[in-house]
Amino acid sequence: MAGKFYFDALAKIFTEKPDLEAAERLLRQSLASDPTAFFVDIQLGNVCVKRGSRACASRAYSDALQYAPNDSQLRGLIGAQIKRVSSEPLNQIQDLRDPFMEGSGKKGFIDSGLGQTARASIDQTISFASAHSDFCIIARVLLSLPDSAAPIRD
Repeated sequence: MAGKFYFDALAKIFTEKPDLEAAERLLRQSLASDPTAFFVDIQLGNVCVKRGSRACASRAYSDALQYAPNDSQLRGLIGAQIKRVSSEPLNQIQDLRDPFMEGSGKKGFIDSGLGQTARASIDQTISFASAHSDFCIIARVLLSLPDSAAPIRD
């Protein structure tokens, strides 16, 4: 069930008219099922920033850092986002990219040029979805992602 909530939330976020309130609710439901899914906390932090909630964003990114893999680059990105949230105007903070979405849009998922961190994050996301019987939802979400998404490479 956790995977379904997560991917349904992504569909609410990455659409022409995002429904951030529904996305936040779905992300929280996903985290209630699996609080160790750091990539869900990353998306929750992004949603909270967009909704103007500094405390929510800070808590979500801190939780993401707590459960993130032991990768210095990834942990550094999350730590830097926590600092930005604590000191910068929220309307000037860009999303912290979910490692699952590394690459550019639909083809990013299978991009062989992804760095080690991205591949590990994708593997973790697939394991998460598979363990929750929602693996087929990945394809639906990937097909709905914008091709304009800027890649982050390690």
